[in-house]
Amino acid sequence: MNKIKRKDLFLYIKERFPIFAALFFSLLVLTSINLYIFNKINVNTSFFICIALLLLFLFRIRLMDDVKDFKYDVVFHKDRAVQRGVMSIAQLKKLLFIVLLLEIILQLFLPQFAIYFYLFLIFYSFLMHKDFFSGGFFKNHFFVYILLHQIIFAFYIYYYFCIFQNKIVFLGIKDVLFVFFLFLTMYIYEISRKMNHRYDDNNKKTDDTYIYKWGRRNVLSLLFLFILIQIFCLLFIFRSINLFLLMYVALLIIGIFYSKINKKESYFILMIIFSLSTFISYYFI
Repeated sequence: MNKIKRKDLFLYIKERFPIFAALFFSLLVLTSINLYIFNKINVNTSFFICIALLLLFLFRIRLMDDVKDFKYDVVFHKDRAVQRGVMSIAQLKKLLFIVLLLEIILQLFLPQFAIYFYLFLIFYSFLMHKDFFSGGFFKNHFFVYILLHQIIFAFYIYYYFCIFQNKIVFLGIKDVLFVFFLFLTMYIYEISRKMNHRYDDNNKKTDDTYIYKWGRRNVLSLLFLFILIQIFCLLFIFRSINLFLLMYVALLIIGIFYSKINKKESYFILMIIFSLSTFISYYFI
């Protein structure tokens, strides 16, 4: 009864998890970490395993969110795959177990110390799934709620940082800024994908977006602030300006003053790709 059909899985992934975009993002992030540590692309088994782990992590978070938000989505997002019956909650949990099992198997091919940090990451993701057993605290502290959920991405960056160097490392100021730079890419994505209003079947605005919680001006101000911080991180890390950085700044200025662009999620997706591409460009230009 809970058997997962291939066509249903493909439909679910198509609607709820943009796998090729996630793979491209994972490749850019891991390439950035690789270049930062080795000053060149050092492709080995760990590099490909880490790409697979990041992709699986992103998919696992998607599954966990869909399980956690099931009751809410039944009321306000009836058109989604799970609510339409493409996949059941039992099937999502089964798929979640399979993904987790794959992650554990991949750990066997990494340095032994990595498993301990990985167990911490699993535990933290469980706390995220349970909303940190917070009760109603986060209803009045929404920014803290989002920060606690997004900070796991910074933990994952440090985790890859250690794997590539085959040891637990202590971060200097430059390292922390690099981790923060990458962390902001995921934070920008998380906010930008919920920067426009969503509507239920009665054409009423739902309360699961940042524009609903904070208003458009505050959402845009925060997104542009994050991008500006990323630019300062790049300047501190590399102490120079190249053509890609100039184009990145130009795109930021256009976004700030051209409202038809900054209303679109695709603009901020472009900025994420361009920020990572700008970082990578410093090693080749």
